[in-house]
Formats: sequence, structure tokens, C-alpha cells
Amino acid sequence: LRETPSLDGALIVGQPQGSLLVVTGPVVEGSSLLWYPVQSAVDPALTGFIAADLVGTEP
Repeated sequence: LRETPSLDGALIVGQPQGSLLVVTGPVVEGSSLLWYPVQSAVDPALTGFIAADLVGTEP
């Protein structure tokens, strides 16, 4: 989870595989990647950006 939608963005916290995140806005482009703005489903105060290629969907 990064502070900004970029590989240069400060790493806020690592998210283990299977972590539940809530997408909070439209996808944005940065560092030639697509990024989702997200917040933690467990701790809504934890927000940032995650690269789209690291995200799966749950029905």
C-alpha cells in the first residue's frame, strides 16, 4: 500500500495476500501502472494506493 500512485510513493504498509481492501475511487495511472485508491476493510483509516496488477476481485 503506497502513499501515492507511483512506485516512488512511500510504502505505507505491506498487505498480505488475501487482505480485503475497498476501492474508494477511479483507477489512476502512475509509473506506467494502473493504481486503485483503497482503504483497508479492517481499518478504514488505513488508505493509500495499490497497483491494479496486485488486485483480485471477490464476488
